[in-house]
This record gives sequence, structure tokens and C-alpha cells, in this order.
Amino acid sequence: MAIMDTVIPSIHSSPTSDDKSHLTISSEQYAETTKHIRERVVGDFDQEALDRYFQEKASDVPEMRELLKRTFSCNVPPKGQKGFGLILNALK
Repeated sequence: MAIMDTVIPSIHSSPTSDDKSHLTISSEQYAETTKHIRERVVGDFDQEALDRYFQEKASDVPEMRELLKRTFSCNVPPKGQKGFGLILNALK
């Protein structure tokens, strides 16, 4: 699942201890992105919810984990699954 966090990183405006699974952007970029989203939201805008969304790790979302498992089991042939399994076990 750590690979998923690297491919779909959480977004932070200040450096974190785990830079491999986080995308760090400047405070200016973060504010600009937030402003861009706020301008397009219909109804109430919740800054705290947006901040939580940006900081969320893909591997922490059960639906994302299940989607990844289902995608591999349905779209990767058994021989490929075995190869992925060997690689992923070696990375543990």
C-alpha cells in the first residue's frame, strides 16, 4: 500500500517527516489552489474538510485499498500476480 501513497501522495504546505509519501508545496501554491477550489464550490465551503482531504493518504481509505486489490485480481493474469507478489514481498 505504500506504493499507492507514493503514486497518489497526500499534499502538505510544509515539510513533513515522510517526504516520500507526501507532496510538499509552498504556502502560496496551497493558498492559490484552495482559492481556485473555493471559487468553484457551489454552496458552503469547508476549509477544514479540504485540508483533511489534501492530507489524507490513499492507503488509509478502505475503498481505495479494495479497488487496488480488485484491479490487480481482475486485470493482471495469474503469472503477473505472482511476479508482483514476489516483488512486493521483497519490498516489505
